[in-house]
Amino acid sequence: MQPNQTTELPLRDIHLPEAVSWWPPAPGWWLLPLLIALLLFSGWALKKLLHKGKQKRILKLSISGAFSTIRSDFVDSADQSKLIRDLSTLMRRIAISLYPRADVAGLTAQAWLEFLDKTGDETAFTQGPGSILSHGPYQPLTEAFDAEVLLQLCEAWARQAMKMARNRSDSRSKRHV
Repeated sequence: MQPNQTTELPLRDIHLPEAVSWWPPAPGWWLLPLLIALLLFSGWALKKLLHKGKQKRILKLSISGAFSTIRSDFVDSADQSKLIRDLSTLMRRIAISLYPRADVAGLTAQAWLEFLDKTGDETAFTQGPGSILSHGPYQPLTEAFDAEVLLQLCEAWARQAMKMARNRSDSRSKRHV
């Protein structure tokens, strides 16, 4: 070959690769929505758990405060009728707060006392000093009762009912998991 002579080489033109497609995304992009969903669910569950605990603490504090108020009102006035009315009202409010309204709101007389015994895990309402709560708020007092014993009984019921309601809700949440 001579140096001046040009020969064409059998070369092809440069081919660029195809543009990278946006679909399907890389595996990391598939994991990102799952990670976001997991974080959102975890945040929601944590908020719900903390809110539930806060509600229980607030309920417990308000119940103990209400019993203290009733006790101090009774010490100041010594009005047994008012004490029974206040205790009956508070007990119903606590029961409606802890148990389904449909199960509690319509209970009266013996059924109310039986509910208190069942949820308090005792028989002091149907067969003891708590029986005055069935008729005391609505009729003039004809029998004497020990106010301090009744107050202690109602406070003990509230503590026990809160424990039973907590256990009931814990067992329900374990069933759903």
